[in-house]
Amino acid sequence: MPKRVRRSLTAVIGGIAIAGLFAVASPAFAAPAPAEPAPTCEAVPQDVAILIDTTGSMSGAISAAQDTAVSAANTISAAGGRVALVEYKDAGDTIVAQTATDFTTDAAAFAAATATLSASGGGDSPEAVLYALNHTLNNLSWTPSAPHAIILITDETFHDPDVADPTLTAASVTADLNATNTQVFPLLTSSFADSSGQYTALAAATGGFVTTLDGSSETIDEILERLIGEVVSRPFVQFTAPTFSAVAGEPFVLTTTSGADCAPLDVATWTWTLDDGDPEVAAGAADTATATWATPGTYTVTVTLVTVDGQTATATTTVTVTEGPLPTETTSPTATTTPTETTTPTATTTATATATPSATVTVTPTTTAPASTTPAATPTASAAPGGGLATTGAENVGLLAGGAIALILAGLGTTLLLRRRKA
Repeated sequence: MPKRVRRSLTAVIGGIAIAGLFAVASPAFAAPAPAEPAPTCEAVPQDVAILIDTTGSMSGAISAAQDTAVSAANTISAAGGRVALVEYKDAGDTIVAQTATDFTTDAAAFAAATATLSASGGGDSPEAVLYALNHTLNNLSWTPSAPHAIILITDETFHDPDVADPTLTAASVTADLNATNTQVFPLLTSSFADSSGQYTALAAATGGFVTTLDGSSETIDEILERLIGEVVSRPFVQFTAPTFSAVAGEPFVLTTTSGADCAPLDVATWTWTLDDGDPEVAAGAADTATATWATPGTYTVTVTLVTVDGQTATATTTVTVTEGPLPTETTSPTATTTPTETTTPTATTTATATATPSATVTVTPTTTAPASTTPAATPTASAAPGGGLATTGAENVGLLAGGAIALILAGLGTTLLLRRRKA
């Protein structure tokens, strides 16, 4: 065979052999699998009720109150929330509190309802604010899972206890507000209205704050922007189910979700309050709690979080506890020796040594963001165990085929070289 031909053939065979070797190694240079899309979340809709004092003392401010309410409703509706309107006066007036419009996403309908308001009546200075708040909580179609807020526009203090309904006190109404995760944001046209600190206490107890118009260096638009921005971006916490069912004597895990603006919260403390049933409570990972009820019944549970910047969110649920199955000899050996405990769980079903006898547990997270609001990364099926290169069954077949080709070509090259030397 001529030398030129032999050299060309040798080069071709060498090139093919090198290609075969790259075919064997190619899986190591394969492009990584595409990353999983980042998890998305849906913003929790807001329910915001606007209460307007329409007593006679508001006659000089009623027009501004109406404009403020409409502007607020437009912003809240644009953010995906719902708005409702309640007007109130005082005991002895034709109406004490009434709904002008229930919750709606129709800003035009809300504006039309606002236009019907007029100032009159009122009698003495304090007004029926507690009655109006109670009416708002019990007569509007609140969304149970949504954060609730009330913007209260007034220029006067309020009766405590309420004159129209003496059973209503600031303490009792505040408890009802917290039980329904409802924050109050008083918007006072006069600083006199908070001269005794009533509104400051009410707002602080529910996680809201007071805004006073007179004496403020901000314009009404700036005040409203700040107020509504706080309302629509406020933190929320909610239980993962409207109600829960548990078995007496068995530990039960209560779970929540929380966030603000579709993002995790920086939580300073979590407080779990189990109002009745005297359960044994073991604090969980801040956003969860484990409780064991000894006897059947329906019990109330409240969770409150406080963010690092002082904002609060509260949620309440009920747990229906039913009688558990009677223990048998195979599952509960102590049942044969202690007949009186057949309907009461043994020590194996009570809380562990970490449980505290108190029905209130406060947890300070070691990290600022609660675990439930930061989705864990989900490994893909192609991820290598040691974080190495991705391989699949098809690539293994390629490895075998490439190795076989490389060996065949290497053998051919050796044969040609031997013949070349003989020639």
